Amino acid sequence: MKIYTDISLKEKNTFRINSIARTFIEIENVDEAKEILRTSNSPIFLGEGSNTLFISANIEKPIFSPQIKGIKIIHETNDFVDIKVGAGENFDKFVEFAVENNYFGVENLSGIYGSVGAAPVQNIGAYGVEIKNVILEVETVSLQNFETKMFTNSECQFAYRESIFKTHQYFITSVTFRLSKIPFYSLDYQDIKEELRDKNLSLKILRKAILDIRNRKLLDIKKFANAGSFFKNPFVENEKIIELQKQFSELPVFTDKMTGKSKLSAAFLIEKCGFKGKQNGNVAVSNFHSLIIVNIDGKASGLEIFNFAKEIQESVKKTFGVTLEIEPSCV
Repeated sequence: MKIYTDISLKEKNTFRINSIARTFIEIENVDEAKEILRTSNSPIFLGEGSNTLFISANIEKPIFSPQIKGIKIIHETNDFVDIKVGAGENFDKFVEFAVENNYFGVENLSGIYGSVGAAPVQNIGAYGVEIKNVILEVETVSLQNFETKMFTNSECQFAYRESIFKTHQYFITSVTFRLSKIPFYSLDYQDIKEELRDKNLSLKILRKAILDIRNRKLLDIKKFANAGSFFKNPFVENEKIIELQKQFSELPVFTDKMTGKSKLSAAFLIEKCGFKGKQNGNVAVSNFHSLIIVNIDGKASGLEIFNFAKEIQESVKKTFGVTLEIEPSCV
């Protein structure tokens, strides 16, 4: 366990917000988690900081960062493999491991920045795949009794960018994934079909295609301070869709595979409101993708970014009558 006091968080969040944490603790195993959580008061859990916006200049609550490592095969058959991964492992490194070993199920999630422990929290997803599709169980330490608590997939209460872990009552220590050894691919997205045209399909080729698509469409977090998609795609009733399509015939509408409900493209709504490429002080919406808010040269405060996001929300609400929900945790 490593404990830091009055530490800058600038290098610990992808927005590069220079908030100061009163206490920052790196937890390296389950026993440490049980020990330190007993002394905590409403802690903040932070992986690689790719889905967090620090609004306050000074963070008084203790921040716990899981640094539990390890990628271990715990069960295997001819059809599938169960892999237990420490919460502190980098998620894309795990995807790379799966692809290198010809295990199917997470390749469409290539290039997503963050830690393995953070993946179940918001049920990360991309290109037709959500992490809930491959999670077998999640190991946690409960903040109620400070003992290990295991969650099966159904107990995680997964939904679109949601899970039971958003209540912050459980500190995730590891995630066990069940991946297929039988080849199957998720190729529904047009971008993927175009990228793979005239190529022999394999896991490595699909992973490279996903990474190439993301590199073209999204900003490199290491070069541009951002947190990826800042708003969730909103679910709307069919009556509202019909109403909007009368005004905007090109309105993109998607059907959620799991719920059958319809949702709109938040990027389309934001762009129609004139925010794509718009800059306000040290904050801007990306020219490449209107879901990405950028902290220009890392000079903006979290509050500046939050206020700019509120301006976007208000404009979309006024124009479309649709409420956009912020995706990152704001603390």
